[in-house]
Amino acid sequence: MSTYRPLPSSLTIGNSAIHGLGVFAVEIIPPHTSLGMSRIKASYPGDDEEWVRTPLGGFINHSEEPNCIARFFKGDAGEYMNVYTIGRILPGQELSLKYTLYTP
Repeated sequence: MSTYRPLPSSLTIGNSAIHGLGVFAVEIIPPHTSLGMSRIKASYPGDDEEWVRTPLGGFINHSEEPNCIARFFKGDAGEYMNVYTIGRILPGQELSLKYTLYTP
C-alpha cells in the first residue's frame, strides 16, 4: 500500500544555516534529478487563481549559488513548477534555489 509522502524519500526537513528550516538530502542524489513539484497553480470558485507551494516549495531556501533549479510547465494537468538538481547532492547537504520574480 502506498502512502502520501510530502517529500521524496531522498529528502528530509531540518534546521538550516541559511534560514529557519530547509530541505536536506538523506542519500546521494544524481545531477538532473527531478525532486517533484514546488508550486502548482490552483483555481478557486470565481475564477481566482494563485500559486500554492508544496512542502518542497515551502521549505527549500534561497541561495545566490543554488544547487537546484525550478522549471515551469504548462500542460493537461495545469501549470506547475518542478525542482531539479543541478549537480550531485550529497547526504546532509541542504538544497537551495535562486529565487526570482519570474511570473509565467
